[in-house]
Amino acid sequence: RTGRIYPPAERAVIKSAELVPCPAAIADALGVDTAAEVIQRHRVTYRDDVPVSASTTWMPGNLALEAPRLLSTERIVQGTVGYVREVTGRSAVRGVDQASARPATAQDAEDLKVPAGSPVACERNRWYDSEGNVLEYGESVSVPGRWSSHEYEIT
Repeated sequence: RTGRIYPPAERAVIKSAELVPCPAAIADALGVDTAAEVIQRHRVTYRDDVPVSASTTWMPGNLALEAPRLLSTERIVQGTVGYVREVTGRSAVRGVDQASARPATAQDAEDLKVPAGSPVACERNRWYDSEGNVLEYGESVSVPGRWSSHEYEIT
C-alpha cells in the first residue's frame, strides 16, 4: 500500500546473492533436482542499526540468465518477484506462508547478534507462478517482539 517493504527506521542489507549447489531441503521446497544450481540471496534487516531479522531466499537457477540482477547484492526496488515478472513475464499468483518458533541456529545467532539457542520466530514462504511452479522459496528468522504484518482484502 505504501510502496515500501520495510517500516520507517528499518533497512535491509543483502549479504550475498549467488548461484549455489542446491541443498536437499531446498530442492524439495523448490521442486527441483538436488543436482541443480539455485539462486540464493541472504539479507539482514536492521532497525536503527540493530539486526532484527534475517532471511534467505532461493529461486530456480535458470532465472539467472534472464534476470541477472538476482545475483547482485544491490537492492531490487520492485522486489525479486517483481523484477522476475518484469524481465520474464512470470508472475507469482499464489503464496503459502508458514510461521513457527525455534532456538536460534549458529547462523541466526551471527546474523541477529543473539546467543545461539535463543528463541526466534521463523517463517517460510513459497510463491507459485501460474503453472504451479515455485518461483521463490524463503526462510526468515526474527528476534522476539518484532511483529510480522500481512494486510489483505477478502472478496
